[in-house]
Amino acid sequence: MTIKLKVSGAFHTPLMNSAYEKLSLELKSYEFTPPRIPLYSNTDAEPLDINTVANKAAIQVKSPVRWEQTIKNMIRDKAEMFIEVGAGKVLSGFLRKISPGVKFCNVEKYEDIEEAMQVANNR
Repeated sequence: MTIKLKVSGAFHTPLMNSAYEKLSLELKSYEFTPPRIPLYSNTDAEPLDINTVANKAAIQVKSPVRWEQTIKNMIRDKAEMFIEVGAGKVLSGFLRKISPGVKFCNVEKYEDIEEAMQVANNR
């Protein structure tokens, strides 16, 4: 399914090639360590491999987001709780449509962290 979003830029399209090139160069200067929890790439909806994390992080700048498939794969892989961090609740709204029974919460400000922890601990 594709959903057209109103955004302020040409994010996740080939029009972001110059940003991709700059980010790709910058990320090559960092050393990444394996995450403690799986991180998923929005470009292929699969868990990131530590050896490809820099490349996939850069590619997502110019590639379509496979949000629905990413969420479905995370649920397939036994994700039990989702936390949206940042202003707004757009992604939580999408999450509710993809999997109505999944647990999630939003963290917009510091005070929301306690509520997120309570939701996570009551799974």
